[in-house]
Amino acid sequence: MKLKILISLFFVFVSNFAIAEPPDLNHYKALIERFGPVPPVFYEAHKRNTAGDGVIPRLMKVIKRFPGYLLRFIGYRVYDADREIPAKSCFYNQRVLMGAIDMYNMDHEAEMIDSMHDPDAIMRKLISEGYLKVSLTCSQKGIYRSYGRFQEGGIIFCDLHGTPDDKNFLLAAGMIKPDSIWDELMPLILLVVLAGAAVFSLVKIYYVYKTDRSGVGAKTHN
Repeated sequence: MKLKILISLFFVFVSNFAIAEPPDLNHYKALIERFGPVPPVFYEAHKRNTAGDGVIPRLMKVIKRFPGYLLRFIGYRVYDADREIPAKSCFYNQRVLMGAIDMYNMDHEAEMIDSMHDPDAIMRKLISEGYLKVSLTCSQKGIYRSYGRFQEGGIIFCDLHGTPDDKNFLLAAGMIKPDSIWDELMPLILLVVLAGAAVFSLVKIYYVYKTDRSGVGAKTHN
């Protein structure tokens, strides 16, 4: 009975972190209506980033990230080592660059930066004005572009890695299908089964050990 309760609690805990909520695509649909078809690199980058994204790779991701989920659950902030992966590092640069442009535009309403028409010139301007300390570049030689006008909600993307939101854009455009509930649940089910088997084995070892100790004690007493 205790084992069943433990596994049930484990399932509830992990499901809070491992199963993603479906995204709200209305924002992305509005951008597509405003700016036109999404750049092809969004789809190309998404295909590269999800290559081999089957049940086993998903399970390995859940296992790899579980210590971080546990630490965050009890209140600790965890450094995300995945940020060192080139695509993650590129996405981080995109966010920093977009933030610098937003601050620059708030201070320079007469000469706003509205697109990445000349990435090098824009980078030099942001550095000279103090909005960036160094030039932000993709470690794999991608070039930062823009999709739409910034004043109308446009975004920055890399012509190699795309954007952190490429999946949402592609879903909104109908270019990919959303993950099925089975795709989301299968790695979690496997993880729970493995964890349950491990707990069951430990409990069994404990009771065997306890039984052996009781038998030895009884013989000694006699």
